[in-house]
Amino acid sequence: MTTVALLTAILLMPLPRLPRPPGRGLNEPRQIRVDLLMAFAVLASCIFFIPLPWSIPAALLAAVVTVTFVPRSLDGDDASRQLQIARGVPGTAQLLAALLSAGSTDYAAIKRAAEAAAEPLDNILRNVARRRELGASAEAAWADAAKEPLLASIAATMIRGSETGAGTAAELLRLAHDSRSSYYARAQAAARSAAVKAVIPLAACFLPGFFLLGVVPIVAALGSELF
Repeated sequence: MTTVALLTAILLMPLPRLPRPPGRGLNEPRQIRVDLLMAFAVLASCIFFIPLPWSIPAALLAAVVTVTFVPRSLDGDDASRQLQIARGVPGTAQLLAALLSAGSTDYAAIKRAAEAAAEPLDNILRNVARRRELGASAEAAWADAAKEPLLASIAATMIRGSETGAGTAAELLRLAHDSRSSYYARAQAAARSAAVKAVIPLAACFLPGFFLLGVVPIVAALGSELF
């Protein structure tokens, strides 16, 4: 059991972060595969606590069942992506406001914001900047980004400023404040959801160990006395 716990802790240990390459966003932490982690724990438990020759087929069967029915991660891919975008929107809006106030063109401001943003927001902004560089209108450049619920307000503000020439810095600062409050609410909700979902792998890893260490020896001892 100690070996299983040690190997599980090694799998959970985060990888060291490498220096950020020039022109790229912040490095994102790797996403832990919950299904593979639980499959490894179940497989190791079966090998260590079930006698041969039954341990190997039981371990393989248990690992396959675990990978099949356990989700890949605690959060869905779309929910995780939306949370990452929400985390970067306040800083992006604030940076755009500062650059536009300093007299930068919208293309240059969007390009700098894309360089400072993290994934996946950097790719969205880089696509907008690339379209503006090729001569597309602001509405056409922001067409895809405007489909993102968290970026719709920024896209509308940038389009309005490009078409009318009106100042957008104050509106972007207001959006930065509002989006920051929205991100805090999303992050707290995600943390509460993760705490609830963490019960599933905890139960799946704890209950087999309790059964094998607490129930199986008693049943084996009673069986040996009876037979």
